[in-house]
Amino acid sequence: MALTDAEHASRQAKFRSMLRQEIIDKGWMVVCVFPVREQGTTLFAYTIGLTEAGLPELLISGDVEPDLLHDVLNKAAKQHLRDELLDGASVHLEGIPTPLKVVCCGASAPIQQARDHYADPDNRHRRVKALQLLWPDHEHEQVLYTS
Repeated sequence: MALTDAEHASRQAKFRSMLRQEIIDKGWMVVCVFPVREQGTTLFAYTIGLTEAGLPELLISGDVEPDLLHDVLNKAAKQHLRDELLDGASVHLEGIPTPLKVVCCGASAPIQQARDHYADPDNRHRRVKALQLLWPDHEHEQVLYTS
């Protein structure tokens, strides 16, 4: 069942309010984007709020449970705020058995809600930088997210 324009606007307003409060309380929020089977997309998650600290947002994708991606990004964001994540480095996160490589995503990172959050009053999107944490696939290869 499709939402009406008014219902969609109401949901977006509630999300934006929740997002602002989460950034005030914690410094960031993690958003999960679920795959669309017909399109063959992959589950991914990213942060919103680290830009306000002058840092790139974080992105991760993988064929794992959303809660795990959420946990990884929360741990990584804490390290990021301590300047412990560098492009090209490997990061070790507590409770995660394998190190994750950190790479720059560039302008094509699929972090639309972050771009929307940082849009100016004329709805022009600000460039939002992102780093991706590469999660090993089933063959232990670290795969860059592609849409």
